Amino acid sequence: MKKIILLFFLFLTSFSNAQTWCPPGATWHYGYATWDPWLGGDVGYLKYEYVSDTIINGIEVKKIDKYVKTHYADSFYTYADSNKVYIYHNNTFFTLYDFSAQPGDTLTVPGKMDSWYSSWCTDSLGKIIVDSIGTTIINGESLRYLYVSPTATTQWGYNAKIIEKIGPVSNDISPFEPTIVSVINCSVVCPTPDQRSFRCYSDNSFGNYNFSSVTCDFSVSINENISFLNFQLSPNPTSNILNIEFEQNSSENTLIEIKNIVGQTLYSETFKTNAGKQIKTLDISMLQNGVYFIQLKNKNNIYASKFIKQ
Repeated sequence: MKKIILLFFLFLTSFSNAQTWCPPGATWHYGYATWDPWLGGDVGYLKYEYVSDTIINGIEVKKIDKYVKTHYADSFYTYADSNKVYIYHNNTFFTLYDFSAQPGDTLTVPGKMDSWYSSWCTDSLGKIIVDSIGTTIINGESLRYLYVSPTATTQWGYNAKIIEKIGPVSNDISPFEPTIVSVINCSVVCPTPDQRSFRCYSDNSFGNYNFSSVTCDFSVSINENISFLNFQLSPNPTSNILNIEFEQNSSENTLIEIKNIVGQTLYSETFKTNAGKQIKTLDISMLQNGVYFIQLKNKNNIYASKFIKQ
């Protein structure tokens, strides 16, 4: 009788833990910056949203839709047991996260090699090592976490803190696309072309988790931002001086930030804008030649564009 009760308890625990992954309302927001040596780049936000259940290979899985800004881009299929999160990749289920792992364990993780990585990295499976583990309390729930880093011999991998229920909360990795991170040992040494930054996670019962001051998402096109109109950068490309012109429909404090292609902030300044046409001139002679992103932020909106220093 005791054995039956124990087995039943373990079943309930496993079932309960599995339900913490992608429950109703599960939504992830990530900021992104992309760089491409031929096409330039873009800045915006990603949303991953649980939309329905379906069956694959006899397994009930969660369907996750990905949106780039407000546009549908892709779908992912995932499920979980008491310790592991799985993802459907190349017609096979792979372990995405393993919260039973111990420090020193090596984990094999799948990636989507449908981007420019495939030109150099032929292996769609990366390897990471578990550096440390622990638990944390978020919104009243005790959740396990892992700190991981690439192994020395893998073609690609990532550094991340991964929290149960939420997934990675470190920069440069989003929850269902691991290869958006570092190219390690491929034939070409290059900067990471895609950068990610965790913004927030929420679901219907858990509430919202956001450990920074940024909002969950933001819009970056002129048509979506009524606060920054007729935006222009000149000259572009430029050498030493960058002129920023735009129209503001109200008086507000505006933050200007210049970031490099790996998301580091190299310049930051807050200034007062009035309603009407604005002209701001920046001395960028201290920047090295290359591609940069510039962001304008006020309390409600963010506008982003790029320029070339040569």
